[in-house]
Amino acid sequence: MKVRKLLEGAIQSDGIEELFETGKYIDFDIFSDEYMARIEKINLPNTKIKALQRLLIYAIEEFQRVNKIKSIEFAERMKQVVDTYNNRRKDEAFADEVLDDVANQLANLIHELKNEKNSFEAMGIDYEEKAFYDIL
Repeated sequence: MKVRKLLEGAIQSDGIEELFETGKYIDFDIFSDEYMARIEKINLPNTKIKALQRLLIYAIEEFQRVNKIKSIEFAERMKQVVDTYNNRRKDEAFADEVLDDVANQLANLIHELKNEKNSFEAMGIDYEEKAFYDIL
C-alpha cells in the first residue's frame, strides 16, 4: 500500500498520469522539451523508465501510421533497451547504473524519433514523401 501511494504521488506530481491510462488519446506534444523535463524530474528510476517506455510506445504507434519502416526500426531498438532493463538482475552490483543508462537510452530514442519525424523538412519534402523515401 505504501509503495502504491509513493508511485501514485510520483506520477501525479509530475503530471504524467496520462501515459498510464490505456486507450486514452494524448492531446499534447509528447516531444516537447517541457514534457520531457517533467518526466526527467521523476526521482524513482523504475517509474521513470516505465514512463519513458510508455511514452516511446505511444510515439512509435503514432509514427507507424505514416512511416511503418522507421517505426519498426525504433520498436526493435526500444526492445533491445527494455531487454537490458529486464536482464539487469543478473548483475546486482551494476543494477543502479543499468537503470540510469536505460532511462538515458529511452530518452535518447525519443529524441531520435522526434528528429526522424521532422527530418522531412530538411529534405524539402512532406511527411508522407519521406515515408515513401524510407521504403525505397
